[in-house]
Amino acid sequence: MVAKIAIQASVYATALLMLARLISRYRIDSFIARVSGNKSRFWWTSGSIISFSLFAFAFSYWGDHGLGDSSRIPVGYGQYIRNGDGVFTYFYTKDNRQRQIYRFQIREDLLFAEQNDNKYLVFNFKNSQLLEFDSIQDYERFARRSDSPETNEFRDFKSHYDDYWNGWRFWCLG
Repeated sequence: MVAKIAIQASVYATALLMLARLISRYRIDSFIARVSGNKSRFWWTSGSIISFSLFAFAFSYWGDHGLGDSSRIPVGYGQYIRNGDGVFTYFYTKDNRQRQIYRFQIREDLLFAEQNDNKYLVFNFKNSQLLEFDSIQDYERFARRSDSPETNEFRDFKSHYDDYWNGWRFWCLG
């Protein structure tokens, strides 16, 4: 992680320096022209600030995607879904209670998930309300009435993780 952050910070600092030098060509008396006059100091300073910022963000709620064999997806309101070993997936509430889930879907502020023994749950992230169903039939009836995802729309943790941490989050974050 540290090596990736260092490489990213170097690339971003170089791009920032090139942008500052371009701007300073047209705005000779500007603040940007003054601070980018010493290219080496500008590059090291901006690289250090960017590096520290990326490192701090990597350990924030929205930037922490897990370390080692633990993977994590923030889902809002201080709650997250974690997969610790590639097999078992847990949903963690604000008060750090955990529930094991298998396949799930997230829509707006709601988690729709399959638990063990063919039980299902709907959890509202915003107000921490939990609704449980004892069978797939009960959940499917609820899903049809409330325009919620049906069980065939549920996906495993890895597909949600890949969707969430792909794209700009992968390239821009530590």
